[in-house]
Amino acid sequence: MLKKLLSYLLKPFLLLKSFFSTELPKTEADFEAFYQDVIDLFKLPSGNQTRQAFATMIMHLPNDVASKSKAWFAVCLKKALANQAAYNVLDKIRQEEKKEKGQDGQQPSPPPPVQVN
Repeated sequence: MLKKLLSYLLKPFLLLKSFFSTELPKTEADFEAFYQDVIDLFKLPSGNQTRQAFATMIMHLPNDVASKSKAWFAVCLKKALANQAAYNVLDKIRQEEKKEKGQDGQQPSPPPPVQVN
């Protein structure tokens, strides 16, 4: 009970602290702790795709960057998740178009040309 209350009271402080730069992880254990902090603090889904995106973000930072805020990583992960969702929708549309093309046995007719005056 006390632990839950303490974590509830500590959350706003941790959220505010996440907007300040934090040293990047140097070991795998540091990486896991840093990653889990971002996931827990911003309530992001955890999984291999998210972990891979997180690791890729760290690897693509410029060489002169040794610290970055956890909030920055959260925003980037949200964008990566949105990109993945959009890609999945586009992929479904492409698959449906392929099925339609295959059923007709013909290519769909192209849209009429647009005339510009």
